[in-house]
Amino acid sequence: VGLDLGLRSAVLAATVLLLGQTVVNTADLVIAKARFDADISGVYAAAALVGRALTFISSAVMSSVFPVLARDNIAEAERRRALRGAVGLVCGGGLLGTLAVGVAGHLLVAVAFGPSYAEAEQLLVPYALATALFAVANLLATADVARRRIAAATVLAGGAVAQTAVLALWGSTPLLLVWLQVAAMAATLGAIAVIRIGRRNH
Repeated sequence: VGLDLGLRSAVLAATVLLLGQTVVNTADLVIAKARFDADISGVYAAAALVGRALTFISSAVMSSVFPVLARDNIAEAERRRALRGAVGLVCGGGLLGTLAVGVAGHLLVAVAFGPSYAEAEQLLVPYALATALFAVANLLATADVARRRIAAATVLAGGAVAQTAVLALWGSTPLLLVWLQVAAMAATLGAIAVIRIGRRNH
């Protein structure tokens, strides 16, 4: 029975996390397509494609660290070291990616999409920043799921729903749509950090 309950908890936590990831990764594109004309939504989609390239870094890190975090037969100190290393890699990758698009965004847009997408350049840095914040929040939520905990995944999913509502209500321009995501993901990451700090203090 204990194993069954543990399995159910793991499946539920993973499902909630997946729902949150899906909403974060799709809602802004759906809103942009519905709200803006074809040209503007195309520019937004181009920026999103570049900005979300950072998720490949975080996905690779999570794939590597998840088995370690999920193991029951290792010391807690070792598990924490693995998570700290993973967070460092994701943060470093996010910072480098954001700096890269800030420095070479014009060239990247010109080569990948052509001059008609030049307006996407102004969206690249905030989009990369939003993606980096989401990547760290997602990593911490995934670490919780690895230990069959649902709290961080629930916060991530709630943040995704709240972000979607904020974008739908106030995302009147592409740039505002992106900066609202930065704010929403920063708040979500902060809430997850509070959960983890509170857990360690008890």
